[in-house]
Amino acid sequence: MHRSVRTLVLTILTVYVIALGTFMVYSLQEFPAREVLAIFQRRWIVTNGLYLFIDRLIPVQLTAVILAFSLLVRTARSQTSASFFDLIRPVLVVVIVTAVLYTAAAGLAAPILAGARHDAEYRSDLAESFRNDGDEAYSAGEWARAVTEFEAYLAIVPGDAEVEENLADARNKRDEASPGEQESDEEPGAGHELTSQDAEQLVDRAQEALAGEDYISAHYWAQLALELDPGRPEAQDILREANRRMTSLELSNLDEQERAVYERKRDAYQALQNDEIFRAHRIFSELAQEFPRDGDVQRYLPQVERRLREVAFFTDEIERSMHLPGSNDILFTTAGDEAAADRRFISIRLLVSTRAGTYAREVEVIDVAANGEIRRHLRAPYAKLRSGRLILQGVERGTDSIVYRPGYRVRPAGGGELPYVEVMHSARELHALRDTGPRFSGVSVAELLMMKDFFPRLGYSVDGVKLALAMRLVRPFSFVILSFFALAAGWAWRTRYIARPPILVLAVLPALPFILSIVTTLYHYLHRVLLGVIVPLGGFTELIIATVLIEALLLLVSLAVLAGQSAP
Repeated sequence: MHRSVRTLVLTILTVYVIALGTFMVYSLQEFPAREVLAIFQRRWIVTNGLYLFIDRLIPVQLTAVILAFSLLVRTARSQTSASFFDLIRPVLVVVIVTAVLYTAAAGLAAPILAGARHDAEYRSDLAESFRNDGDEAYSAGEWARAVTEFEAYLAIVPGDAEVEENLADARNKRDEASPGEQESDEEPGAGHELTSQDAEQLVDRAQEALAGEDYISAHYWAQLALELDPGRPEAQDILREANRRMTSLELSNLDEQERAVYERKRDAYQALQNDEIFRAHRIFSELAQEFPRDGDVQRYLPQVERRLREVAFFTDEIERSMHLPGSNDILFTTAGDEAAADRRFISIRLLVSTRAGTYAREVEVIDVAANGEIRRHLRAPYAKLRSGRLILQGVERGTDSIVYRPGYRVRPAGGGELPYVEVMHSARELHALRDTGPRFSGVSVAELLMMKDFFPRLGYSVDGVKLALAMRLVRPFSFVILSFFALAAGWAWRTRYIARPPILVLAVLPALPFILSIVTTLYHYLHRVLLGVIVPLGGFTELIIATVLIEALLLLVSLAVLAGQSAP
């Protein structure tokens, strides 16, 4: 290895280690104990230190290059200027390699570190919010809600004895109020498995059920037959006869107990037919607890749960999801779903995606008419995102008791309380709107490219995203260009005799990293100003071309300055 390369590499590694240690010590001293819980202290310190190291790596690199070429890399006095190019040729390779590593770190690791640091800060605030809401619900006797909040808090801050005691008490009182509540993590399956049979087979099944006085099953098979063949007369006749007999309760072959069970199944089935989903769900859930192998219950409970999920979510889903990491402070706008509402503004404090679905906390919706009048303003403690809708009602599993429902500050004319609101955007798009700090520090390049396409549909200007993408392109160029300038400056200001360096050099050395940090910040600020002027003038392609041309020009200037050095 060339001596100058070895010297430069050792200097870079030494300066990097010193810088990383300095940022870690700084993070330790600056840990925001009032805002961040002690449980997140180590995570915050490590992620903040690493993020600052990557974020300030350019001035760190410049410091290493200047130190190496001003103090450590030597050359004989008799050498000609041609020998300088022999000296720096392998050094340029080192600069390019470190620039590639910096690009990977800044593009991949830095957004992850920024997100982890922000997550520690936000989850601390979220835990405090859960604790306060849980105490409020506990004091008000809202046991299901208290359990939700306390469990979410303990998932973030385990081992809090006082909260664990209150949680145990709230669970006992909740179970006393609604015993036998079912727990299930899975989405209901398809409502039936026989729709692939042809209509004739389904009619035969319906006819057999009707002959056996199983009118609910007869109704079911006849309905399936009509789904495949809407005009089939036999299926229509069976459907009418099953309806008539269910209504008249002609159950001559059933004893008293069977009759009572059948009446309950009939009531639940008719509630389902009348779109009384909560009532149907309650009855079928009770029957499932008593008669888990009953064919009608096994057939219809999944259907009821599937339809229930169109207008409500189960409270236990919230309990299992709200303590997980998510995206916070989301605000967007979309078209209203009524002629009276021109725009709909939606705010979500926390959005969490799990295998079971995507859930939201503290949702606020404002519908605004074209003339600026507020037509609807509601707030919901929790919601579930499903098929482009935010479902606002939460129901306890196994009951028809609605635990979470929206509260209205402004009701639309004529009432019109909604079980859900249309958002018309996917969970992926909404997650991209999270609070990521200044200038999209916690957002990857891939996410920025995605934002560029759908931001306008969410009411956001795309100029900030395009500028952020352009600045991501500027940084690796800056690393190389400023390293070349630093190499030239270090060589031009090098000490001729290491044993007696000039007093000015010794005075400047301690302040060198801070001076270079200011220079780098000013360099990037001027880029931001220049590119900010270009952004509104053209599209994204034109912006990227302009950025590359500017950086190519600066690179040529840095190479020209470097070429002007000699080795006298």
